[in-house]
Amino acid sequence: MPLIKLLRFLRGYHCFCAAEGFPERFLNLCNQAGIAVWDIAWHKGALRGKTDRRGYRRMRTCAEPAGVRLTEIKRTGLPFLLHSYRYRCGMPAGFLVCVATLAVLSQMIWTIEVTGNQRVAAEDILTVAASLGIRPGAWRKNINARDVSQAALRQLPVLTWLAVNLRGSSAVIEVREALLPNPRDEQTPQNIIARKAGQIKIIEVYSGSQAVRPGQAVLPGDLLAGSAVANADATHRYVRASAYAVARTNIVCRGAALRQTAPLRMQKKRTHYTLCLLQFSIPIGPRPKPNSAAITFEDHFTWEPKSTGKHLPLSLLRRTEYTYAPQPRGKTDSQLQLAAAAAFFAAEWETLRAAQVLRQEVRLHVREDACEIWLQGTAYENIGVAEKPSG
Repeated sequence: MPLIKLLRFLRGYHCFCAAEGFPERFLNLCNQAGIAVWDIAWHKGALRGKTDRRGYRRMRTCAEPAGVRLTEIKRTGLPFLLHSYRYRCGMPAGFLVCVATLAVLSQMIWTIEVTGNQRVAAEDILTVAASLGIRPGAWRKNINARDVSQAALRQLPVLTWLAVNLRGSSAVIEVREALLPNPRDEQTPQNIIARKAGQIKIIEVYSGSQAVRPGQAVLPGDLLAGSAVANADATHRYVRASAYAVARTNIVCRGAALRQTAPLRMQKKRTHYTLCLLQFSIPIGPRPKPNSAAITFEDHFTWEPKSTGKHLPLSLLRRTEYTYAPQPRGKTDSQLQLAAAAAFFAAEWETLRAAQVLRQEVRLHVREDACEIWLQGTAYENIGVAEKPSG
């Protein structure tokens, strides 16, 4: 039944009404003439039904002998629908333009997907691929997948394998990452040196040869534990030195705040939208003038149909600019001291979080334009660090 209804819609049909006369004789004459009639019904003293376009023209010769008054109720079907738009040339032209546009766009890359990456960010791979010609809007026929794969591997040494597969309007970049460094590489010979000046208090060498003794003063860069170890037969072997070296050092922490650094207040907020399609950017509304003093935030809203689960090359870029200006008033003495204290505590945490303070002296100095807090003293801290390999 649905197929029959579709065929009748494509061919078109008439809904008619036969009143007065002899309806039974009218139907017999239509049957003898081979006219197809369906959906016959009796409604308000008249016969109603449907027939095709050719049958309706021949039906009038059957209505006169039966004394039936034949009237048309409505026309339905694709031929009548197209006939009503025969003077509207824009519709067929638009249809042809749509078909041509789809044919052209089907030869372009719409979406790019990266698979197989874990440690390497997909954005880094997409950036390299874009520099080699694989980006939304690129022509498929201009992409040589093999050359792109080899060039991308040279620019991404962390990858051991990369393949570009073109599937319709999508490009799938499959990668394999290099294995993590072999743990045996940790045995590369390396020395332990002092990162700052001090007097050695404790020195414990776990591997390597001890180069200093407790009570000895060292300068930044002095050797604390060497990688060369003497064997019993007077030969030497090299290991990766490891040591714990605690020294008495001088510590200095400082935090300052300026009175003129007043809190900022937002003066203006501007939002601009841009429609991004493939490689084209279509601004929506007038573009704002660039302002170097403004803070700009950008948000991308992509279209991802639930049926495909892939990002289409159609997105909306929202650019929001905030313009700030300092408040006309400056900081009070309390605000100035609180700001200096916050900066001081942050510096103190970074400097003394792994140290044992022996002596400290904290001073507060408030000037007309600034406030400064500093700490001086001595502490025990581990000063041994691994020497960076040369080259």
